[in-house]
Amino acid sequence: MAAISGANRDVLTKLVPGGALGLAELTDDELLANTRRLVGKSNQLLAALLVHLAEVETRGVHRARRCASLYTYCIYELRFFPKTRRHVARPPRDGSNSFPRR
Repeated sequence: MAAISGANRDVLTKLVPGGALGLAELTDDELLANTRRLVGKSNQLLAALLVHLAEVETRGVHRARRCASLYTYCIYELRFFPKTRRHVARPPRDGSNSFPRR
């Protein structure tokens, strides 16, 4: 954990109970289980985000923020990184509940 900068260590302390020291105290099995659980939570959050973005586009509310498209809304208002933008700026348009796969 020595490679973590001071600012990142502060963020880590807020996100991980016990912070960097708490991670160091985990067994390998606990670390892997926690990692799996975090990935699951991340996937759930991404699915919820995609549903919200689809509704933003359906309602056209991104235009109230002076964004001509959902893509520009994701770039300028939500500040997505380039790879992230491609993912979420195109929710399903056919009314299905399926989301694009990577």
